[in-house]
Amino acid sequence: MSRLTDEQAETLLRSGLDQIASRAPDAGHVRERLMHRAKPRPVARLVAVAAAVVVVAAGVPLGIKLIPQDQERTRVQVAAGWLPAGFVEQPGGEDSRRWRSGAAEIELTIHGTDEREWSDDAVRISRLQSQILIKGRVSEFTEKTNVSVLTWLPDEAHVLQLRLTGVPDARPTALRIADTVEVP
Repeated sequence: MSRLTDEQAETLLRSGLDQIASRAPDAGHVRERLMHRAKPRPVARLVAVAAAVVVVAAGVPLGIKLIPQDQERTRVQVAAGWLPAGFVEQPGGEDSRRWRSGAAEIELTIHGTDEREWSDDAVRISRLQSQILIKGRVSEFTEKTNVSVLTWLPDEAHVLQLRLTGVPDARPTALRIADTVEVP
């Protein structure tokens, strides 16, 4: 068996490719068919755009309804059965009550455990190692300079927060108030 030179191999390849090319359809015929293929009509584009607008217009309100929203809370009025002497109730929010005596202030706020900002706190409080029990339920007491905060879960659906500002003996006072708080 003899080896082909580069020149001989190139000649063989070229003649083989020429034979294949001679069997191919006429390029002019192919170009003509490509030029006459169906072009998209402007009306079809307009219909497609209108359909897309309808889908978006219908989909946005539906999508907004499907996005989880904070559920409407039932406003619960909490009541503290005991307060230190001299504290007078001030106007508060829908889910909070506030009392003042001079510069000292006590604020009691109620939140739902299903609220995003409080659901993590409910889990965290239930896992604390240094828990304080209020009526057999877990709570957390934090103190920073002049402000003390007692946060607890009176039931599975609520988180209560008692904030004492400028109140002397804040921890025992907060615990005593919390023991008298009623959640309907």
